[in-house]
Amino acid sequence: MNHIKFTALTKIIVGISSILLQVQPLFAIGVFPDETLFKSSEPFPTGKIKFREDWVYHYTNGKAGIRQKSGYERYDDFGLKVEEAKFNSDGKAVLEATYTYDEYAREIQAIGTENNVSFFKKWTYNFDDNKKILTKTLFNNSVNHEMWIYKFDSAGNICEKVNFNKDGELNFKYAISYTDFNKTKELIEYDTNGKPYEKWLYIYSDKKLNTEVIHYNSSNEVLHRYINKYDENGLLQEVQTYDGENKLIEKTLSIYQYY
Repeated sequence: MNHIKFTALTKIIVGISSILLQVQPLFAIGVFPDETLFKSSEPFPTGKIKFREDWVYHYTNGKAGIRQKSGYERYDDFGLKVEEAKFNSDGKAVLEATYTYDEYAREIQAIGTENNVSFFKKWTYNFDDNKKILTKTLFNNSVNHEMWIYKFDSAGNICEKVNFNKDGELNFKYAISYTDFNKTKELIEYDTNGKPYEKWLYIYSDKKLNTEVIHYNSSNEVLHRYINKYDENGLLQEVQTYDGENKLIEKTLSIYQYY
C-alpha cells in the first residue's frame, strides 16, 4: 500500500471517521464505526480541530433534564483522534483511550479502559491492491482474534466493512453506498446470518451538509431520527434525537477548540 500514503488516505480516513464512513467522528479506520457516524456524516476539517467536548440533554415528556458532559475527543494537527473519553449519566467514565497511528494514518495502537477493564491493542494491516481489500488484525493477543475487513469502491470509499469478534466469528457487516458527491447515502447493517438488521439513510442540504439521518429496523420502521445543525465553520454543533414516534428524546451540543 506504499502508493497511497497519508495525504491520499485522508479521504478514506475522514470517511471512516464520520459516522458511517464519511460521517462525523471516525477519523481512523481503527475507530470506526463510532456512534457519531450514525448521527451525522460530516467530517471535521483536517488539522483545524484540537479538541471537542460534547454535552447532552435528555428529554422526558418534552422537558429537558440537567445538562451532562457525555464525552470529549482530542485531535492532532493532522485531524486524527488521539484521545477520547465517554461518560455515563452519573458522570463516570465508561471509556478512556489514547490512539497512535502509522504513516498511512491508520490506527496501530489503542490503550485505555472500558467499563473499568483495561485494554491494550496493537493492529497490523494488509492491503490487497488487486481486490481493493484492507484487512486489519489484532496481533498482540494470541487469544483475541478480532479482525476487520474493508472493501473499497472505485472512488476509494469504503463500501463494505466486516467485523469478526475475539473468537474469530462473524460479528456484523456494514454495506455503504454514496451520493454522487461522495458522502454516505445509505448504510445497512447485516446480522450473522447475512440478513438486513438495521439501516441508516442520510439526507443533505443544498450545501451538501448532512442535515438528517433516519434509522430504520429490519421491518423498515423508524427507530430514530437525527437532526443535525452546524456552526458558521460547517462543524456539527447540535444533534437532536427523536424516537420512532417523533418525540425529542435527546439533544447533544458540541464545543470546539481550534489550532
